[in-house]
Amino acid sequence: MRRLKSFASIAGALALTLSLAACSSNQDSGAAGETAPAEVAAQEMDTSVCKGLTLNFIGIAGEEGDKELASFRSDLEMKLQVSNNADWGQLIGAIKVGQEFDLSTLPNAEAQRMIATGVVQEIDTSKLTNWNDVVQGLRNSSIIRNADGKVFGVPIAWGDGPIVYSTKRVPTPPTSITELLTPAWKGRFTMFDDPALPFYMLAQSLGFTKVPLLTFDELNQVKAKAKTLVKNASAFQTSYQDATDRMVAGDVDLTIGGWEAMTAWAGKKEVELGYSFLKEGKGGGWFDSIAIPSTAKHPECALAYINEMISPKTQGVVATNLMSGATNAKAVPLISAEANIYDYKLVESETPGIEFVSFTPPNSVPDGYATMDDWRKAWAQVKVG
Repeated sequence: MRRLKSFASIAGALALTLSLAACSSNQDSGAAGETAPAEVAAQEMDTSVCKGLTLNFIGIAGEEGDKELASFRSDLEMKLQVSNNADWGQLIGAIKVGQEFDLSTLPNAEAQRMIATGVVQEIDTSKLTNWNDVVQGLRNSSIIRNADGKVFGVPIAWGDGPIVYSTKRVPTPPTSITELLTPAWKGRFTMFDDPALPFYMLAQSLGFTKVPLLTFDELNQVKAKAKTLVKNASAFQTSYQDATDRMVAGDVDLTIGGWEAMTAWAGKKEVELGYSFLKEGKGGGWFDSIAIPSTAKHPECALAYINEMISPKTQGVVATNLMSGATNAKAVPLISAEANIYDYKLVESETPGIEFVSFTPPNSVPDGYATMDDWRKAWAQVKVG
């Protein structure tokens, strides 16, 4: 694993886009699989509001604290119901129609859109005893705030978004998304069913420097390239775990928009996966936050759960298990050597030394530029060929 001193690419935090083929399942797991870091003096917050409750989470698998907070839930006789999903349009729609969720992922690339649509509620950070230990570059980010400066998400993980591949079957990984348009890659990779990442990176490859702002002519050129990309793909993946399983089984060799955590998941099955970066999308990284949806049935318990999620002890485990950066500065010494691969100077200052960008157009675009709805319509046309 290479130690990241800068971010060579944003290949998808969204990294970022699991599908709401959202397999909803009870994941009230026991402590099995939970990493045990060194003891840290716990800060106090009233958790009795969670006694006997079930919290419903919607978002990226692995970011709900399933393993990391198993003992926390057990002590409080709590359960966790999880819907794995990061098709953000569908996630927003699910909350807007009134589906009850107590917790959700809030990715930096979609945070402002989710805040603007009112699907997440303000978080009272004064109640979070671990809030002040969150690194400044994330804690003070405008991305998790509305225009009035109110906070709507609590950062729980950060990093970059590589491609992930089978080291056995891909001795020399691609360095540009354009390589995946060639016949040599037909049927060998997966991707998420979402236009954000492929459109963004294909636009970069075409030299469109204002992306995610695209004129309609530029969008048409991107769409033409995307048709070849989708035809070459073996399938759309439904989650990072799904993509990992496909590579472990030998069905595919690579995934676009991966996550370092996938290398750890495959390693448990004695399969070696590697990661590297495409040249498109240089200059940034991602961070995911956890939010309380507007439909939350148990918002006070959700707040207590979030506070535990950002405690030093839990963050040390989260960063180790997800191969991500910890958001609590006190957690860094607790991360395993294998997972401690990030340069924390990038996020410790109030102005982070890393650019967190969006793959999608802003809520309001200048005249002559395509909106997110235009991107979605173009993506629908891409998929029908």
